[in-house]
Amino acid sequence: MIPLRLFLFFAVAASSVPTMFAQLIVTYTDGETNTNSYELAHPLTLMVSDGAATQSGELYGTGELVKDGAGLLALTGVNTYQGPTTISAGTLVAVPGALSTDSAVTVNSGATLRVLEDPCEPESYVEIGSLAGGGTVELDDLAFLSVGTDGTDTTFSGSIITVGELGAFEKTGGGTLTLTGASTISGILSLCGCTPDNALKIDGGSVSATFTYSSGGALSVTGGGQLATDALITFGAVEITGAGSSAEADLVIVGDAFVEGGSLHVGAGAELNAEEIEVAGTGVLNVDGTISCDSFTVVSWGGEISGNGSVGDLLIDEGGVISPGNSTGTLTAENVWWESGGAYVWEINDATGKSGGDAGWDWLNINGGLSLIGIDGEYPFLITVRSLDGDTEGDAANFDPSQSYSWIIATAQCGIIGFSPERFVIEASGFSNAPDWRRFSITSDGANLILNYSPVPEPATWGVMIALGLLGVAALRRRRLVRVS
Repeated sequence: MIPLRLFLFFAVAASSVPTMFAQLIVTYTDGETNTNSYELAHPLTLMVSDGAATQSGELYGTGELVKDGAGLLALTGVNTYQGPTTISAGTLVAVPGALSTDSAVTVNSGATLRVLEDPCEPESYVEIGSLAGGGTVELDDLAFLSVGTDGTDTTFSGSIITVGELGAFEKTGGGTLTLTGASTISGILSLCGCTPDNALKIDGGSVSATFTYSSGGALSVTGGGQLATDALITFGAVEITGAGSSAEADLVIVGDAFVEGGSLHVGAGAELNAEEIEVAGTGVLNVDGTISCDSFTVVSWGGEISGNGSVGDLLIDEGGVISPGNSTGTLTAENVWWESGGAYVWEINDATGKSGGDAGWDWLNINGGLSLIGIDGEYPFLITVRSLDGDTEGDAANFDPSQSYSWIIATAQCGIIGFSPERFVIEASGFSNAPDWRRFSITSDGANLILNYSPVPEPATWGVMIALGLLGVAALRRRRLVRVS
């Protein structure tokens, strides 16, 4: 008696319709179009040894789909199978709807997945559960591939390339897709903010894209990876970290005046090469590494720049905030402009420490000049004073409220122009050691901007107090005269 095999292999020609088998292999001849439908109750292998063939019949069921053979196979039907897809060899061509939206796709080394646009539905796209392997993904002209609906973490070590004039690749859903190969996208690389755990990581690989856009989630460049793009626009979180990691862009936008959120972190040892950077709409630019010295960064309308790194030219515009360090620290810039309505959030954790030190206070180090000409006295620049106990809110160390202090908060190697105390207003409610703005004043010696503390209110504030007192006396006399009469 012949024992029953648990796994049966059965090969058929594409023109025949099989019955139930544990694993089915369908073979195609060059130029053949197969209209048969197949239920994937078990793995289904579509074999094109050479040439090109088409599978237009429906593929459905829960089993795995395998493309094998050195030839090309085009899937042109609408398929609903639920299992994974493996491209073992050759090329698999897919139009929108041809691959299951939940399918985990693996493209083996030497194999290719080519994505086409549906000419009848130009806004449609190919959507898959995940992407893994070491092969090649080709985006045809106007083709759009969306990856990530199954929410799993995968690594793709191959290449994503456009073979037409314009294509698009999107990471959607949840989980992290890690790219470690070299990819070139003439079009759009995007990260959807549809779920909070959606992430795209460039780890040691390189990605070049015309436009890079993140509406949410986390985009990271690490492990010496490189991102090159004409424009980087993010309302999510972008991190460039690790020695040798870099991003290059002509234009960088972190948030904007109409969309809240967005952050860009350039880590220590990492580099961002950009011509223009705009930070707004509660966007945060944190620089612990380097932004190219020939860049121009504008911070406005709720945006903030911080960190211990270096940037190029820097404009703090209306609504923009600068806060050197990540608690206390030093931010270095080339030339700096402060405008009306901007703010400097200045932190101190040791009154006798040093400018820009871990134990000390914030310091803006300017290689060029600091211009204050754009500050209107009627709409001054705000200095917000905050004390820290180490790295958290609290009293600063070594502070004696009965002593006077002068702290250098900014230094410009080429000088400060347009200084006048009337261009500044100081807010000190966050200085828990002595939360009284009247004890603070701002001065300059031409090269340094100096924040001063006095144990008694500054003379200018005495005038306000005396005026208020005289008004009180006058009011009291009027009330007495009314009573007498």
